[in-house]
Amino acid sequence: MRRLIYALMLVAVVAIDACSKKTGGDNKAAAYFAKGYYERLIEGNYEGYVDALNYPDSIPSSYRSQLVLNAKLFTEKQKSIHGGWVGVEIAGCIIDSLSPTAQAILNLCYADSTREKVVVPMVERDGRWYIR
Repeated sequence: MRRLIYALMLVAVVAIDACSKKTGGDNKAAAYFAKGYYERLIEGNYEGYVDALNYPDSIPSSYRSQLVLNAKLFTEKQKSIHGGWVGVEIAGCIIDSLSPTAQAILNLCYADSTREKVVVPMVERDGRWYIR
């Protein structure tokens, strides 16, 4: 009976340790990438932002230009509503342990001192995180 209790305690410790590693500090890479991508929008680097989207390497140039224009229009709309973004803060990151995906949680800080919390779905490909 004593061996069974020790075995169950060992299994519980291993399970707790495995669960705690999902949200550790080392696993915030996806959030840092997402923050950098949104900072590109703040800087006006719309093409850099489009490069962060998880699309195949070869998309038609007309479609790519539409994506760049969409990012620009979205940023301009945010400027008209809230005065534009002045910063991006990482609020958290949830890594999926079964697939190379994550949810980066960001706080978008606006010029009118409002904040918006957004969840950015991310996917890892070739050691780099992209927006899904």
